[in-house]
Amino acid sequence: MWEDDPTQIQSQCLAIPGRDVESGGITSFSELTKADICVFDYYKNAISERIRQETNLHFPESFEFVPTSVARQIESPDNCYFRIDLPRSIVTIKIIPNPHVYDLSKHISLQLEPFATRKSSDIELTF
Repeated sequence: MWEDDPTQIQSQCLAIPGRDVESGGITSFSELTKADICVFDYYKNAISERIRQETNLHFPESFEFVPTSVARQIESPDNCYFRIDLPRSIVTIKIIPNPHVYDLSKHISLQLEPFATRKSSDIELTF
């Protein structure tokens, strides 16, 4: 998913029994906790600026980006992935905190996933 990101740690470990993902992977996306919302709020301005810069979608300045789910990296749970539903697309924001870098925009990366359009089949059109 983030194979073009050089900072993403790629683990060569075997799957851990009882888990459905590898130890270097991420957890499944789940509901946000209060702690997750606090992390998102800390990065909110940097995330909003990044979405406005890197997408071709235009949002009014008053538009507020709200996460719908979160996942965490298994080996380093401080690294998190927030999903934000937008019109006709989903944005996934990856946050890798770095205490030595004070510019919060350097901690985040963005991936835009457009919704796939699906044509209906002939069977669906038959009554």
